[in-house]
Amino acid sequence: LDPSGAWVSWAHGGLGRTLSYLNRHEEAIAELEEAARINRHDATLSFLGYAYAAAGRRDQARQILRELKTQSTRRRVSPIYIARIYLGLGDREQALGWLPKATMNTPTTRSACVRIRCTTACACRGRRPPSASNCSGRLPLRGIREQ
Repeated sequence: LDPSGAWVSWAHGGLGRTLSYLNRHEEAIAELEEAARINRHDATLSFLGYAYAAAGRRDQARQILRELKTQSTRRRVSPIYIARIYLGLGDREQALGWLPKATMNTPTTRSACVRIRCTTACACRGRRPPSASNCSGRLPLRGIREQ
């Protein structure tokens, strides 16, 4: 296995995401930084930005947010990636504002939208979030006005 290849980056990124889900953000950051060093993929940067924010390293999270937004002026960057960082920063309105910009025609994007919407709106606290297969692309959220 090539130690500088995409598979190694993917492995570090997967471990970093898992550690972040377990609220072990500093450990997650180390893995995600290594993944980003090998391959600066937007998804990796998004999870790194989220982990930075969750660990209280808000300036670094905002730096990645700026990088992704700048890249989005030159090429497509999934709005889910930007929304994820806003979620980590605790800016629920901005996170939700980016979701309608996402293409809702793939199960992966639909599932990510459902998870972010449930997390940010606290609509599913204590319950299992709806799956992508039963998501119409819109999820009614308590306390948030739909547009």
